[in-house]
Amino acid sequence: LAMKPALDAFVQLEDAGARMKSSLLEAGNYLPMDQFQKLGALAEKLGNYLPGTTADFYDMFTRMKQLGVETETILNGAGESAAYLAVVLGKPYDQVADVVSKLKTATGTADKDLKSFIDKYADEGVLFTDFTISEIY
Repeated sequence: LAMKPALDAFVQLEDAGARMKSSLLEAGNYLPMDQFQKLGALAEKLGNYLPGTTADFYDMFTRMKQLGVETETILNGAGESAAYLAVVLGKPYDQVADVVSKLKTATGTADKDLKSFIDKYADEGVLFTDFTISEIY
């Protein structure tokens, strides 16, 4: 019984990692391991520094990928900016991933500009939580 929380956390991490791997699969079931390892390192860094777990960040990145955010965009700062935004707003990481990703699409923001888009609106105090997903689409 004493090990149950640790085992549960391990299972959650493994499940989140598997979901992220499947979101990275390219044509021919090719998995770019370098990207997976970089996303994993970023998720671990954020999981050690911010509230939540590494699995939370795996899931956040997976959600962003599913909604069309490129892996390199996540790695080049958008993932970290979205994580910090979630902490500032006190919202779940996956909810912020949804809003940020869908706002990117709705506003036509280019992948290369997504990090600055998130940072700009966070700095200006625009509350992403004022939007619901149904209002964005």
